[in-house]
Amino acid sequence: MNPREATAMAEEYIPDEIAAGLDLFAATWLQQWSEAGGSVQIDAAGRASIGWPSYSHSPECVEVGHDLPDTVRSNQRTFRSGMYDGKMRALLELIDAVPCGHDALKLHMRQHGLAHYLGRPGTPT
Repeated sequence: MNPREATAMAEEYIPDEIAAGLDLFAATWLQQWSEAGGSVQIDAAGRASIGWPSYSHSPECVEVGHDLPDTVRSNQRTFRSGMYDGKMRALLELIDAVPCGHDALKLHMRQHGLAHYLGRPGTPT
């Protein structure tokens, strides 16, 4: 690949033909990720660290009604926790599946002067 035909990305390159679409993808992905409580940090070497809180500390956590039997409350909490973890893992799979997805995410953050993109906080239950 000719470096003049690509956008430089630390040690990687994103072809100009897909750079604009990938930037939009990265912005949308970051929005979805952070609204669900996820965070992204980029270190000085350009490596991204992507994480998310447990369901109990996520903004998607919903307190199960105290008027329900203990077994039902436990099952609802387990189900909702599994749904949340599944959603976050699916978003990770998405960034992995898109060609140059991780590079686009890092480039988008750098272009906007962001080293940290922290998710919406939740209320511990």
